[in-house]
Amino acid sequence: MEYEVIIYTEINTVRKFKTKSLDDFLDYKKVAHDRAVKCLPFDQYDKELKHMVYYHEVLQEKNLTEVTIYMNPNIVDDKILDDFVDTWKPIYVGVIHRRD
Repeated sequence: MEYEVIIYTEINTVRKFKTKSLDDFLDYKKVAHDRAVKCLPFDQYDKELKHMVYYHEVLQEKNLTEVTIYMNPNIVDDKILDDFVDTWKPIYVGVIHRRD
């Protein structure tokens, strides 16, 4: 399996690379998750914004998975998250959900 990794850094620059090893990006995934957790609680934002997306994987072809990592998580509402999942059919989405 080959992975095309796209990292949106803390300063909104983009870093891209291809790898065949999960180990090459799992540390980035953990850092993105930890940064998202620091945003908790995010209930001070609009009540419609219920999900913080920090990571996702989308199968592009049989042997290529696109991995996207957001060092600044995207805060989205139900519709945006549902539309993303319905359209792209991700293998995995790293999301922190707000409790109401």
